[in-house]
Amino acid sequence: MNLMHKLFSLLFLSLLIASCGPDDDIGPAPLRDFQVQYNADIADIESFLKTHTITVVDNPGFVDDQDVTYTKVAEMDPTCMWLDSRLTSRDVVDPNGRPYFHNVAYKIYYLKLREGGGAANDKLAPCNVDAVLTSYSGSYIFKYTDPATPGIEELRTFGFETVPYPQANLNLEAVIRGWSEIYPQFRPGDFTSVAGEPLNFTDFGAGVMFIPSGLGYFNGSQSAIPAYSPLIFSFKLYDITRLDQDGDGIPSWLEDIDGDGYLRVLAADWDNPDDTDGDLAPDYLDLDDDGDNVLTIVENRRPLDPNNPDQTITTYPYQGAAVDDPSTPFIDESLGVPSCSGDYTTPNRLRKYLDPTCH
Repeated sequence: MNLMHKLFSLLFLSLLIASCGPDDDIGPAPLRDFQVQYNADIADIESFLKTHTITVVDNPGFVDDQDVTYTKVAEMDPTCMWLDSRLTSRDVVDPNGRPYFHNVAYKIYYLKLREGGGAANDKLAPCNVDAVLTSYSGSYIFKYTDPATPGIEELRTFGFETVPYPQANLNLEAVIRGWSEIYPQFRPGDFTSVAGEPLNFTDFGAGVMFIPSGLGYFNGSQSAIPAYSPLIFSFKLYDITRLDQDGDGIPSWLEDIDGDGYLRVLAADWDNPDDTDGDLAPDYLDLDDDGDNVLTIVENRRPLDPNNPDQTITTYPYQGAAVDDPSTPFIDESLGVPSCSGDYTTPNRLRKYLDPTCH
């Protein structure tokens, strides 16, 4: 029996080895030069925009509102997306215009079908480290050669995922880089709820983004997505959730000091306007924003009852409410984080957690 067991084990091992041939995809593709690959990607994306038109469903109140389809047309046809007034682009650079990601001056083209903002136009855009509730449909661009016309390539798309009913907020720091660059250009909308039915979203932001592979999955294949694939996502931005990455009590979007909607980690020799103390950790990832050796969350503490400092400790909101809520008698919600001098209300005051001279 031992001999038979060994023979079966040897046979199984040989079959296992044979099944793992050198052509199998068992890891990421060989790494290419980022700039060279970007040059190829952006050429394909621009060619696709010049040879395809887009059809958008206008059906407010229904799940297919702002759904899109692409149709091939003659190059530079008047209806092509390249000539669409809604087409714009974003350069992935730091506030001084320098390419900081892969040292490549990436460009992302996107169509702004609808900016969003809700019926009252009062919804704010997410920053690039917030979370978004979004539906989307993803495709990748590939080159196809028809056997009937060998040597002639055309660009086609293959859809790999569609999510019409989102179930969770997606952290823009945990998705592909292209998403975090484009979603801050849009705003969420409104929704109504009916028991037993999906939420009904209206007046939301909607668009299409065209992403070079260096801002997507680059050399990593993702099940149905080949390595080095330029990506297309049509999307609808329904809602956002403000995050506090460092847990210091200040939502990250309020630590965007220059107010451009983007928070970045930059190299040591690059000036970062969102890093108050210059310690290379931007404020949204820094527990001590002003570098005075007192934690931000400690500098923003206040007692629940100002007349009884021994009671429960809370933290100041960044900006005070317009009026105090009388249902919370011990806290004046109109008081935001004060300056060192005790100024609670001036909008552009230097808040004490950003003032290294204030202890």
